[in-house]
Amino acid sequence: SWNHLSYETRNWWDIPAVMARWNRMVTGDPGVEYLAHLLDTRLAHLDGIRALTVGCGTGYRELELAATGRFGRIDAIDRNAARIAHARKKLAGTGAEETVRYLIGDVCRHPLGEETYDLVIAEQSLHHFHPLDHAVRRLEQAIRPGGWLVFNEYVGPARFAWTDSQIAAVDTLLAALPESYRRQWRSGRVKRRVHRPGRLAMILWDRSEAVESDRILSLLLSLIHIS
Repeated sequence: SWNHLSYETRNWWDIPAVMARWNRMVTGDPGVEYLAHLLDTRLAHLDGIRALTVGCGTGYRELELAATGRFGRIDAIDRNAARIAHARKKLAGTGAEETVRYLIGDVCRHPLGEETYDLVIAEQSLHHFHPLDHAVRRLEQAIRPGGWLVFNEYVGPARFAWTDSQIAAVDTLLAALPESYRRQWRSGRVKRRVHRPGRLAMILWDRSEAVESDRILSLLLSLIHIS
């Protein structure tokens, strides 16, 4: 599931209006993303920031951060060798080679050091980690006192096991939308209902998908100070 290096624009979160609404809800400005807001507010006093991104994928975020000139070191880790190779290829010639390091490794095993980073970023990666308790504790240990863990994650039911009330709410929404807005991106068929995926199908598709997603918020709140 994780060998692909590019994405088709086919998901609802690719819609610019959705992204603008997210930005407005988080930062108050539809044109300002949450990490830019964090750098300009909570981390405004820091330069030479030491950062770790976990589950970095193809590495686009690290190049964006390095371009701000605010970072002294950005370590980016992912288990997928093909994605790390792709990220390293993009890094070459950018001028950020001294700042960004792309590492192949498992967060649960790779040496992260203690109190190493000012900022740890998890973007759509925590919900793939298992065992979650161990991974989060390692991230906590890697953050220096006063440092930040920033996450943008799916925190709903594990394995996408939607509750009956969630399915009913989405089906009601679907029924209220014109058919032109409910066409499947590939087949063109009209989507009329949401279906709860089976646990076996989820495991066969990607055994790491949303493996402990329903525990993320409670676990982080129990271990780390959240502002």
